[in-house]
Amino acid sequence: MYILNMDNLQEGDVLLTSEKSITSKGVRGATLSGFSHAILYVGDGSYIHSDSNGVHSANIQRLLFDKQSRVKVLRPKKQTAATKASLYARSEIGKGYSVKEAVRTKVGTKKKKENKQFCSRLVAEAFEHAGEKIVENPSYCAPNDINKSSFFEEVSAVVREAKEAEMAFARSFNPIQRQAEITNSILSKARHITKTNIQTLEELTLYVTSNPTCADSIVDVYEKSGYLTM
Repeated sequence: MYILNMDNLQEGDVLLTSEKSITSKGVRGATLSGFSHAILYVGDGSYIHSDSNGVHSANIQRLLFDKQSRVKVLRPKKQTAATKASLYARSEIGKGYSVKEAVRTKVGTKKKKENKQFCSRLVAEAFEHAGEKIVENPSYCAPNDINKSSFFEEVSAVVREAKEAEMAFARSFNPIQRQAEITNSILSKARHITKTNIQTLEELTLYVTSNPTCADSIVDVYEKSGYLTM
C-alpha cells in the first residue's frame, strides 16, 4: 500500500485519485481520464472533499492507495490563492453531494444550479472564490478538467510505500468520520425544523440569527447530537 508524504504537501495542493470501485471506473470512462475524484489539501494534514457523504474534512494519513498511479498531486503555480481557497472549502462543510449535478457536467443543463456539491466543483469553486478561474466552467467540471488546467504543475516524489504502523492507523477508528455523521444529522434535522434547504452549519447559523423563534429547537438538536462534546 502507498501513502502521501505529508511533509511534501502544501496548502492548496489538489489531489486527483482513483480506486477500483465501479463508480470510479464509470467516472473515468465517462471523462476519458485516469482519475475520478478531486480533493483539496488545506494544510496541517487535513483535506476537504465532496463524496457521497457530502462535503467533509479528513486526515491525509488515513488515505491509502493500492498503487502509486492511483494519486496525482497538483500544486498551484500561484500560491497566493491557497488560503482563500481553503477557507471557502471549509465554509462548504456539511453541504450535500449531488450525483445529478455531477452528471450534468457531461450532459449539460439549462436548470438552475443546485445548492449542493460534487468533488471537482468544490475544488474549482474554491479557487474561483479565491480569484482564480482554473477551469472554463467551475460549476460543471470533471477531475480531468482540473488535471489539464494550466494553473497547476505536478508535484513529484510525494507518494511512498506505507509502513505497517501507518496502515494500521489509517484503518483504525476514525473520529473525524463520526464528526461528519453528526454534522449530517444536525443539518438533516435542521432542514426538517426550518422547512428550508439549509446545507451547511454556516447557513444554519445565519438562518437562526434571522429567525430566532426556532433557536431553542436548533439548540436542542445540537445538544442531543453529541456535537458539543465530541
